[in-house]
Amino acid sequence: MYSRCFWIVPFLFIAYLGLAGNAVAAEPMERAVDTAEAWADQEGDVAQATDAAPVFSGMLVWSGRADRNYQPFFQWEIRLRGGTEDIRDGRLRITPLGPDLAPLYQRSSHWHRFGNLAAGGSVDFSYFLNTSIFPAYRVEITWRDGEASYLATDRLQLPQREGEAEAIPQLLILNPMWETNNRRQTMVGFWLRNQGGADATGVTLNLRLRDGSGNTLMEHPYVPEDGTIPAGYAQEQRVLIENTPSAFHNIQIGISSDEVQNYQIDGGGFGDGEMVEVAEITAKDGMLHGKLRNGFTYPVHDVTITISLIGQGGSSVGEVVAHVASADAGELVAWSAAVDTDAEWTGFETSLDYAAPEGSDPAAAPTGGGNEGAGMTISVEGLDFTISQVKRGDNQITVSGELHNTSGQDFTGLRVAFQVSGLGEAITMDIGDLAADEQFAVSFVAEGLRQLSGLGMSWETGSR
Repeated sequence: MYSRCFWIVPFLFIAYLGLAGNAVAAEPMERAVDTAEAWADQEGDVAQATDAAPVFSGMLVWSGRADRNYQPFFQWEIRLRGGTEDIRDGRLRITPLGPDLAPLYQRSSHWHRFGNLAAGGSVDFSYFLNTSIFPAYRVEITWRDGEASYLATDRLQLPQREGEAEAIPQLLILNPMWETNNRRQTMVGFWLRNQGGADATGVTLNLRLRDGSGNTLMEHPYVPEDGTIPAGYAQEQRVLIENTPSAFHNIQIGISSDEVQNYQIDGGGFGDGEMVEVAEITAKDGMLHGKLRNGFTYPVHDVTITISLIGQGGSSVGEVVAHVASADAGELVAWSAAVDTDAEWTGFETSLDYAAPEGSDPAAAPTGGGNEGAGMTISVEGLDFTISQVKRGDNQITVSGELHNTSGQDFTGLRVAFQVSGLGEAITMDIGDLAADEQFAVSFVAEGLRQLSGLGMSWETGSR
C-alpha cells in the first residue's frame, strides 16, 4: 500500500502550463480602473534618474482569463519618467521570465514605440501580452543613442535598473513550491539569486509555514552554501522539513544576513488566501519599508505591524512598529517606519493586530464564474490530475478534470483523495482500475468555499 501527496497553490504554478508557445502581442484591453491609484501609491518607490535612461514612476500589472480572442493575458499599465536628458524614438519591450530569469518563450515579445521623452517628462501607455503566469519579467528600453534593461521579480514592484547594485548584495527568492508526503515530510523548492554586485555573508533563510489566517505554525531555518552567496549566484534550492503541521496553507521565506540592512530582507511574496499579511520588507538608511495586503472581502482598520529585530544568537535587540489606518478589501498598502536602534541585527519577526467591522465573515468571498487554477496539473509519482474547470456556485465550488496514469503500470483499486484548502477533511474518490496511460474524468464539489486557493492530492493502491 503506497500513498503520496503533493500540495500546490495555483497562482505559483500555472506559469508553465498556460500557453505552450510564445507570448503573443495583441491590442491592449481598456486600462484598469485602479491604475491611477496604484501609480500614486508607488510615488515613494520611484528611483532617482542618474543618466538619460528613463525610470519607472508607475507600474500596474494585471491579468485576465480571456481577452477578445478568449486567451489568457497580462497587461502592464506603465508610467515612465524621463532621465537627465531628452531621448528620441523610445521603444519598450517586456519579456516574461522563469525562476531562472531565462525567457519563458523562444520568440521575442513585441516592441512598443512611445516616441520622444523630455528630461523629467512623463509618458503613460499600456503593454499587452498573451502569456501564462510568470515569476519575473524584464523590461528593455531603447532610444536613438542608448539602451537600458530593468528587472522586476514581483508584479507589485517597480522594475529596477539592472546592473546598478554594484556595492551591495541583493538576494531574491523566486518560484517557491512544496511537496508533502504522508509521513508529514515537506520538500520545499525555490530559486535563490544574488542580483547584487557583492557577496552576501552569514545568510540564513527562515521558512515559515503559515495557516489560512496568516499565523505562523512552524519555522525552519536553512543556511545555503555555508552562509555565503556570491554575486551572480543563481541556484535552485531544495529543503526537507520534517513533521510539518497538517494545517499549513502556504510558506513564506524570510532572509537574514550580515548585510541585512542593505537589501531586501523578506523574499516571501504575498499569497492569495483570505488573510491580512505583510511582505516585501526592505531596509534602507535606517528605515523599514513594506506592504500590507488585505485578502478579506471587507475592510480592516487600525492595523499595527510589529517587527521584532533579531540579533546574533536569536535574541531580540529592538522593535519597529508601523501603523496603517485602513485597508479596503483586496487593497495593497505601503508602509514605512524608522529603525530606532543602533544595535546589530540580522533578522526579524513580524506580527499583526487589526480591527474589522462587526459581523465580518472571514470566509466570505465574491461569487462568480471562477475557473482559477484551470489548466494546472498536479503530478504525484505516476498519477497526474489536470484541472479543466473550477466553477463557483452558491457557497460551493465544483472542480472538474482528468486523472492520467503516467506510471507505465496498471493500477487496481485506485483511491484518490483531494485536499482542498479551507476544508477540514479530504474528498475521497474510489476510481477502481486505471490502466497504464489511461485517463479518467472526475468532478467533485467542495461545500462552504467560494474560491479555490490551494489543492493537494494523495492516492493509494495495492498494485505497485
